[in-house]
Amino acid sequence: MTEDVRLQPQTWGRKFRCAFRGVKRGFRGECSFFVHGFMTVAVVMAAMALGADRYEWYALLLCITLVLTAEMLNSAIERLARFTGIDLSAEQVRRNRERYPDAAIDWVSGDALAWIKANGAPGCVFLTHNGVFEYFRRDDLRELFRDIATRMKPAIFSLSEPLGLDHDLETETGSPPYGYERSFSHNYVFLLQDAGFEILHRSEYVSGNHRLLRLVARA
Repeated sequence: MTEDVRLQPQTWGRKFRCAFRGVKRGFRGECSFFVHGFMTVAVVMAAMALGADRYEWYALLLCITLVLTAEMLNSAIERLARFTGIDLSAEQVRRNRERYPDAAIDWVSGDALAWIKANGAPGCVFLTHNGVFEYFRRDDLRELFRDIATRMKPAIFSLSEPLGLDHDLETETGSPPYGYERSFSHNYVFLLQDAGFEILHRSEYVSGNHRLLRLVARA
């Protein structure tokens, strides 16, 4: 089965609507935003009274933007109720616990597919880094994506997965083996869209024989 998986560029109007919606939710849901808002007004009034020049205004606006952005990011992270790291290797899990003893994360040794099916719930954010799903069979991965899109909405995927250098994601929807490990070069764009996900971001990094796909998708 083939499908056109080319991404449709987001309009500037949509980007600004998403940005303003995030700011509105921040001010409505976080009391700390009111403190920042009050201090912003105080800083602006002080700058006006002291006759700040153009470059000083630029610096103030930049600082205000950075503070509000950092506060929104912190609020988003705080809303995540639980962090779980999954690895097949019990030894690697033991090392992770020793290396990050104070981390707010629950390290689990086991099969990721079975764990997600048993513990996944609406509102989950799934992250992979530099190669996790490349070791999964295509049918298992397709079933996982469909299960999440059907049973665990809303959900976010942030993937960082390697691909075969000659794998054309625009025309080849299969999962050819590649590399010396003979792992799979999955067409994650196709598989996620086929499961019902919306692609929010897509980029690639290529260096020598290494090709990495970065993808953010929402169900």
